[in-house]
Amino acid sequence: MRVIAALMGALAIIFGSFALASAPAHAAQVQPDASNIAITDANGEPITTVANNTPYKITFDFELANANPGDTFVVAVPEGFVVDNVPEVALDEIAVARRTSETTVTVTFTDAVASLENLRGGFTYTFRYAATPEEGEIPDRELTIGNTSVYWPELKYGPGQEPMPLIINKWSGFSTDTVNARGPG
Repeated sequence: MRVIAALMGALAIIFGSFALASAPAHAAQVQPDASNIAITDANGEPITTVANNTPYKITFDFELANANPGDTFVVAVPEGFVVDNVPEVALDEIAVARRTSETTVTVTFTDAVASLENLRGGFTYTFRYAATPEEGEIPDRELTIGNTSVYWPELKYGPGQEPMPLIINKWSGFSTDTVNARGPG
């Protein structure tokens, strides 16, 4: 019985040491320098208004002196916005961005950063405006990148883009006609 207990204790020490050795030793929250921060429509065009349930993009460039594999920083969208439910987005080979809640994306650096210094990368993620304020009301503009709050230009809540006309061309042997099936526009 003592032999079995001793073997079990030795196995626990061996497996415990293996588990500790495989965990990232230096994983920490890091603070990147962000620049070229923009909010655009889904096509990359600047916007001045936001509309309910319309897709937008947050983009920015980031720099960091160095990072260890497993280090992270969090991007939090302003109140009223929600991050699209995209499982994972690769940021080149140096990091992966994952949606961690309705309002946050966590960027985690990969093993590729172990021997790199002066990291630079770009971030793009899709989100939607989910609030329904009064028309003309000004939505929250505070975007948090790591521990730093940045403010994008003032946006107003308003109607979304007009739907594209649905053009139908009718013809017969005697005449042709074009009709906008969505109505006058």
